[in-house]
Amino acid sequence: MEEATHDTTEVQPRRGWKRFSVYAESLLAVIFLAYVQHNTNLIEGDRPRYTLMLIGTCYAVWRGGRGPGVFALVTSIVISDWVLTDPMFSFSALGFGDALGLTLLLVVGTFIIVLGDAQRRDRNRALRREKELTVVNDQLATAQAALAEALARRASELSELKRFVAEEDLVPAPKKPPSNPPMF
Repeated sequence: MEEATHDTTEVQPRRGWKRFSVYAESLLAVIFLAYVQHNTNLIEGDRPRYTLMLIGTCYAVWRGGRGPGVFALVTSIVISDWVLTDPMFSFSALGFGDALGLTLLLVVGTFIIVLGDAQRRDRNRALRREKELTVVNDQLATAQAALAEALARRASELSELKRFVAEEDLVPAPKKPPSNPPMF
C-alpha cells in the first residue's frame, strides 16, 4: 500500500544565504518602518514616535524566530535613536521622553520576541506531532487492510470447510450389522 504524502509547513533549519535572508528582510523592514514613522512624526508631531518600529520585530519573529527578532529589535532601537530622536542623525544624550519611548520599545519588543518564539515552537511541535500521527494513521490503515484480508481469507476457508462437512453429511455412512449383545 502506498504511503500518503502530506504537505506540512514545518519550518526547516535554513542554510547559506537563506539563513541570512531573514536578517536582511528584517533590516529592510525596519528601515522602511523608520522612514514611515519619521514621516508620520512630521505630520502628527511626537505622539506616535516609535509605535511602527514594533512591526519590524513582529515580522522578524514570525519569519525567522528569536534570532532575527532580537536583531530587528536592536536595529529598531538604534535606527530610532539615529533617525527619530532630536537632534536627528546623531547618537546624542536622550531626553526623558525619548529614553522612556525607547525603553518601552525594548520592553514591548522583548515580549513580542518571547511570545512569538513560544508560539513558533508550539506550532513546530504541533506540526511534528501531526506528521507522526499521519505516519501512525497510515500504518494503522495498512494493518487494518491486512487484517481485513486475513479475515476474508479465513471466512473463505471456513465456508469451504462448512461445504466439505455438508457434503460428507449427505453421503450416508455404511451401516454396520448389529452386533449380538452378550447374554448373561
